Order: sequence, then structure tokens, then C-alpha cells
Amino acid sequence: EALKREEELREARRQQQRLNFLLTQTELYSHFMQNKMAGLPTQPLVASSPAVTGMMSTAMQSGDANPDAIAEDAAEEAALRQEALLAAQHAVSEQRMQTNAFDNECLKLRQASGLVPEIFGDMDLLNPSTMPVTSTVQQPTFFHGSLKEYQLKGLQWLVNCYEQGLNGILADEMGLGKTIQAMSFLAHLAEE
Repeated sequence: EALKREEELREARRQQQRLNFLLTQTELYSHFMQNKMAGLPTQPLVASSPAVTGMMSTAMQSGDANPDAIAEDAAEEAALRQEALLAAQHAVSEQRMQTNAFDNECLKLRQASGLVPEIFGDMDLLNPSTMPVTSTVQQPTFFHGSLKEYQLKGLQWLVNCYEQGLNGILADEMGLGKTIQAMSFLAHLAEE
């Protein structure tokens, strides 16, 4: 009976340890993602172990646990945390090196081809677009009706896709004139 109970306690501790390890991994991932999103350099986390401390205090309160087994579990937990921390830091640094190498190679290729644009220029980074602000395509004369400005932009986009040999689908809210834009596009093609 005592062996069975000891085995159940050991299994419960092992499951608790695995849960704590997974929670630590989540915290670690969160730490690196917060730094990445904030643009801060990643700082190593201190490998503190509140979960192990909680596990020890719970076991001590119940009076069922062997202090040597708890200390061994705590040491094992600390080793797992440190190993996870080092693995995550290594993965982040490896990814940074790969990204920098890719960016440097792209820059070299652009410089070799003479296509080094000025950095960002007057591009709006929140709403990037290669489309002109005003439509350069005029409303076709075959089309008897008037297109609104956003419909002219849609026509411009269809014409650009056609000229570049690309396929495209107009997809916007219902009732904004996709059919009218498609008809004006066909009229534009007929006029050419």
C-alpha cells in the first residue's frame, strides 16, 4: 500500500514537473516575442523557479514528500529550465544570423543589378501600394455611365493586371460595383 502511494506521488510530481516545464517554455517564448515586437535586444532570463518553490511548499505542507526526492526534483527542474533557456537563446541567435545573411545577400544582388532604391522613399509603410494615387486609365467611351473614383482605381488595377499578364479578382463588399468595373474593363479592352 505504501509503495503504491509512493508511486502515485512520484507520478503526480512528474506530471506537475512536466506542466511547470511547459509553462516555463511559454513564458520564455513570450519573453522573446515581447522583445522582438518592441525591437529590444533579447536579454537572458534569470532561471528562477517559482514553480519548483511552489511544488516544494505544497509537498512540505502535505507532509507526504521525501525532502531528498523534492530536492532532486528541484535540481532536475532547474536543469531543464536552464537547458530550455539556452536552446531558445540559441534558436533566436541562429534565426537572426540567417535573416541578416539573407538581407545582406539581397542587398548585394540589388547593388549588382543597380536596383538600389532609396530606403523607404516616400512609401507609406502602413498602406503600401504601387498603384498611382489617381487613376491614369480614363473611363472608356464605350461604357455609358459614370464610374466613381474607387471604381476607377479598380479599373486601373484590372488594366495593370492585364498588362502584366497577371490574373486578379475584384473582391470587395457587395454593392460597390464589381460588375460595373468588369464591364468597364471589357469596354477598355474593346477600345484598345
